[in-house]
Amino acid sequence: RRLVEMFGGRIWVESVEGKGSKFFVRLNLEVATKSKHVEADKKANGGERVSLDGRSPQILLVEDNAVNQRVAQRLLQRLGIEVTTCNNGAEALERLREEVRFDAVLMDCQMPVMDGFTATQHLREWEKARGATQRLPVIALTANVMREDRERCLAAGMDAHLGKPIQATQLRDCLMRYITGKGAPAVDMPALHEITGGDQEFERDLIQTFISSGDSNLADILEALGRLDFDTIARRAHALKGSSANIHADGLSAAAMRLEQAAQKQSETEVATLVTQLSARLQEVTELLRDAG
Repeated sequence: RRLVEMFGGRIWVESVEGKGSKFFVRLNLEVATKSKHVEADKKANGGERVSLDGRSPQILLVEDNAVNQRVAQRLLQRLGIEVTTCNNGAEALERLREEVRFDAVLMDCQMPVMDGFTATQHLREWEKARGATQRLPVIALTANVMREDRERCLAAGMDAHLGKPIQATQLRDCLMRYITGKGAPAVDMPALHEITGGDQEFERDLIQTFISSGDSNLADILEALGRLDFDTIARRAHALKGSSANIHADGLSAAAMRLEQAAQKQSETEVATLVTQLSARLQEVTELLRDAG
């Protein structure tokens, strides 16, 4: 009774001899508005739907685990995305060579028949052979999110990676970066902030250390290129690959990895081209970090 009265209501009983009693409770409660349900539904669905020039994006989902596939498919559909599924890398390559145009691929890394790394490498080779001017974004799905795992994804030609279990907001944000043509940021600043734990002084010192070492590595690479010192180029590219991965500058890390591999093969023409690309990537990262610092 006291609880009912606290809510401004009333409780009473009506009894009929020989038949029993009925208890009644009346409470004055606020009716929930529709907007609250809409907002809750929006949050439950991972936020806004993804649109590409007014149409639903086409995504190829490559995942061998039936449960993981259904979960990912449902998340994508809630974002307004049309999904085509494959169970391994070999099936994915067959679909990608058909006339259907996909806007991006979500690629599991560990699969039977053909894993995601091998499938992505074959895709990049096929794109190169066709003279494609734009490469199809491939986003890795992996339970491993260590630096070495990110480097392996980038080395295979993947553009980004998402950890499992997949989070709806991260999935939406990642897809919007790639399928809208905006691309990934030069540095994943939220991830960098997580590393520094909100310590602004440490973050400034880390940024300055990276910029200084990056400039030094690039200077050594340019000097080594003049005398075709491939060993030095490979070593400096390797150093830059690791440091950029540590601050979540994944595009720069991938560029450094490609240069390291080309230098190990002593491919003069390829090295010269990749040095130019690396220099542009490093400048982009440096400018962003200086603005942030």
